[in-house]
Amino acid sequence: MNLMPTECAPVKYPMQIIKGNLITLNKFAIYIPDGKVINNGWGAKGSIHLTGKEIKPVPDFLEITWFSYTENKFYKGDFNLPQDKILQLFKEGFINPDDGKKLTYRYITVGLAPGGGVSVWLAGEKVSKEVCFLQAHDTDYTWTDFIPNPDYPREKFVRLMLSENLGPEEISAIERNGVPIDLWSKTYRVRYDWKPLVISKARPLNILVGYYNGEREFIDFQDKPKEIVYSRTIPGNFWLNWMGTDGSNYSAEGTFNEEEIFAAFTKLSTENPGQPIQLQLEVNDINASVKLFLRNEKFFIELVRYNINVYK
Repeated sequence: MNLMPTECAPVKYPMQIIKGNLITLNKFAIYIPDGKVINNGWGAKGSIHLTGKEIKPVPDFLEITWFSYTENKFYKGDFNLPQDKILQLFKEGFINPDDGKKLTYRYITVGLAPGGGVSVWLAGEKVSKEVCFLQAHDTDYTWTDFIPNPDYPREKFVRLMLSENLGPEEISAIERNGVPIDLWSKTYRVRYDWKPLVISKARPLNILVGYYNGEREFIDFQDKPKEIVYSRTIPGNFWLNWMGTDGSNYSAEGTFNEEEIFAAFTKLSTENPGQPIQLQLEVNDINASVKLFLRNEKFFIELVRYNINVYK
C-alpha cells in the first residue's frame, strides 16, 4: 500500500503539529508533516513529504501532539485506527472524476479540529472518504520546548500567529463568540438519507460534491446504482456537469450558504422524519442557469442564498 500522510485544519482555526506518526503493526512509523501552521481547510490536502519505502503497511495506530492557536491549548492523542476499514477502502478505490477510470487512494489525511477532534480520511484525485473521527485530550506541554525563543512568550507569540493567519474581523469574532468546538465533532458529521437529482431537458453527466465533514464524493449519473439514496452529511459545494440539448458541455460550480442549507435539512428531517431527501438541481437548458431546491414527500424548500457560476 502506498498512502502518503498529509494534514489539515479548519480555515479560521490554525493549528501546528508538534509530532505525529502513523504506526503499523510491525511498529513502522510514518511521520505526519509537522512544524508549520496549518489552516488549509477541513479535509483539504496539506504538506506532502516523500520519505521511506514507496510501499508501506497499513497503519493501525496514530499518535499526535499539536497546538491550537485560537484556543491557546496543546492537545495529545494516541488512537487505534480501523485497519480493516482502511484496507477495504483502499482496495475498493474510487472513480476518477477527470477520466472515469478506477483509482485507489493516495493519501491518508489527518485533520485537527478545535476541542481536540481528530478526523482521518483516505483521499485521492478530488475524492476523499472519512475513515474515523477521534477525540484527543488537552495536555501540558512546556512552552519553551515548543517555541525556544525568549523574545516570544506564549501570549505574545499566539497573538502574532493569529494576526498572521486571520483577519481582524475573524479574530474579533472568536474573541466575542468563542471557538465553536462542536462544529466538527457533531454538527458537520450528522448524516441524512438524501441524494442529488437533476431536473432538466439536458442530460446530466456527473457531480462532484464536497461535504462539511471533509468528504468529497463523485457521482456518475450514468451509473444508476449510484443514484440510490444513502446516508450523507450536508453538502457545502458541488461541481455539476451536463450536456445541453445543443450538444455542448456545461459545468456549474456552486457553494451553499451554510446557515440556509443546514436550516433546510433540519426542517425536512424534523417535520417529516424518516423520509428521504432530494437535493434538486433544476438546469434551464435555454440560458444554462441552475436553481436549487431541497425536498421530500411533504416539503419543498427553494434555496436562494447560494453562489453559482456556469461555464460552457
